[in-house]
Amino acid sequence: MGNVVNIESLQRENKTYQEGLRVLPAYLLQEYIAKMHLNLIEVDNKDVILNVRRRGALMKPYIGDGTDAASESEAMKLVESILSVDKCYVGLKDNINNYKEKKILAAAGNKVDNKTKKHPLERQILMNAVKTFTEDFIVCFPHAERDATGTTPIDSFDGVYTKLLALIAASEVSTAKGNLIETDAFVAPDGDYNALTKMVNFCRSFDPMLKNGPIDLWIPQGVLTMVRDALAVKAQYIKFITNDMLAEYLRDNCDLRFTPYLAVDPTLGTGQRIMAVRPGIISAGINTRSDNEFVQVRAPYEDPNIAQFWIQGDFGSRIDDWDKKVFACNDQASVANTALMGDYVPS
Repeated sequence: MGNVVNIESLQRENKTYQEGLRVLPAYLLQEYIAKMHLNLIEVDNKDVILNVRRRGALMKPYIGDGTDAASESEAMKLVESILSVDKCYVGLKDNINNYKEKKILAAAGNKVDNKTKKHPLERQILMNAVKTFTEDFIVCFPHAERDATGTTPIDSFDGVYTKLLALIAASEVSTAKGNLIETDAFVAPDGDYNALTKMVNFCRSFDPMLKNGPIDLWIPQGVLTMVRDALAVKAQYIKFITNDMLAEYLRDNCDLRFTPYLAVDPTLGTGQRIMAVRPGIISAGINTRSDNEFVQVRAPYEDPNIAQFWIQGDFGSRIDDWDKKVFACNDQASVANTALMGDYVPS
């Protein structure tokens, strides 16, 4: 059996599909962006938004006796929120001998003429490389921390929780400012419903303005399961508790105007970090247009049977606003589940 893929064919297909490959990450991100209610922004180096912090309690009675004056010197403050992206890459070598010819007698019930059939492997190889690149970004989006000396996806850019830790360190998120709420650790129920009580207390502690609008609860699956099981203990007359029932319980028992959206996803990892955010205040930044070729296929000199793939792009995250009227988090932490990347990891 002979090779059905060679470096020249890969380079030719790469040139043909370059623009499609360039927009593929944004396309692959759409499902995750929609599920987590994120903004997806194409960023060239950095994107800056200004959050207006309005000063309150400015109104006063007018007397009209000549003593009224414009005595206030400040009406608002501007707070920057910066989305910066970091350059990330995939450098992959693949031996074209891995792709040997095979006879396909039927595909989806239809006969195949192997003499005229065009193999789509070149395109599949290129698309799978880009898919893995994008998947690494998705899995690491909450947890990544940029480390220029690192060698893994988790080292490639600063994720949401890393940005949150920076805000906590700068006292921008704190118990004093009302956007950091202490819950202590959640524990699986053992005939009790303490986990539910912790979640209720967390939600009841939101600022009234946060309660008055739509809320996304970023909650790891482990915590959600404990809280749902605790509700089952409390409501013994109900045979089973669904996520929708729990969300409605939190709405009605925590004075929330809307039923909270439980943003549960494997990328939130393991641990107990919970965030309550207004939909659309978490942003993902990408740039796959900073280079002439997003994907490059090269022929290394040392072995003519090896093709080198070089994929390069910029990725980052941002918490657009962390004011207590639109944001709150608890005092626990979570870690990434890196086993979500790909289908296997080489031993």
